[in-house]
Amino acid sequence: FYYKNSRVTAIFTADLAKLKELMPAKVLEQVQPLQVWPGRGLIALTAYTYRYCDNDSYNEIGLSVITNRPGSTSFGPFTLLRQSMSDDFWGYVLKLPVNTELARVRGVVGYNLPNWLTDITFKETEKSVVVEIFDSETKKLDVTLETQKLMDLSSKETLVTNSFTNVDQKGQLTTGYSVSRQLSHATSSSAEAVTLKLTEGSLSA
Repeated sequence: FYYKNSRVTAIFTADLAKLKELMPAKVLEQVQPLQVWPGRGLIALTAYTYRYCDNDSYNEIGLSVITNRPGSTSFGPFTLLRQSMSDDFWGYVLKLPVNTELARVRGVVGYNLPNWLTDITFKETEKSVVVEIFDSETKKLDVTLETQKLMDLSSKETLVTNSFTNVDQKGQLTTGYSVSRQLSHATSSSAEAVTLKLTEGSLSA
């Protein structure tokens, strides 16, 4: 259970063929990256800070390919629109670094997620949220995600489900999900709201 947390998500288009290369064949038998226009899919980069939860407090970065629901037909942008309207999203998690050993072990053993341990900072100012992810081997700054702190926050309580398809430690397909009760939230379609800085680190690559 996660009682108090914040997160920011940036959605980018990405080369569809490359996304498929990064996904296991068994997963691709069940789901496909959503094609929003010819040759382009979508990837979500999410930074979480869990201030109070059963795993103590920690920070986490999720890099996920947005897909259709297992067993359903993908209609590209129409499927994305349906997921958005129902607040029920599906994806395949490519990377999921965390900054505590407890969170890493629980993620790997409990949910078969691609967690590893590294330094992650989550800083808020009056105008922005700045997240820094460091390389686990070199300890150097790897990825920086800076997002504008959006105004006009909605106070309408919203339940959002994020589900994923994965392969467990025995090579079998598995799914999992989380339900978030969002108390304050906002979105923006402005490219200026996000700045992403990459380096030569492993997550950047």
